[in-house]
Amino acid sequence: MNQITEVSARAFVNAIKLPGLDRGAVTKAQAINFDDQKTQAMVVGSEVVSFVQGISAERKQDVINAALLAQLAANKKVPERSNVFAPSRGSTLI
Repeated sequence: MNQITEVSARAFVNAIKLPGLDRGAVTKAQAINFDDQKTQAMVVGSEVVSFVQGISAERKQDVINAALLAQLAANKKVPERSNVFAPSRGSTLI
């Protein structure tokens, strides 16, 4: 098993093909106020991410960023949502 390094992680992320911005998309991000003393939840794409009290604000932001990256990469790979469970290379996802 290869060891993950900062360099290999950056190369992996940079190689991901993401969809372009939709016309009229909001490009200015609104700041999110994460609080490690609160239980919080957020919708990221089609996913709901929740955090219990005690999770650091930095960790919450990292999880949200990872979920968003995964959602964008999946949307690029399967742009037609009705085909998510269509056969791919002779197999199915279920």
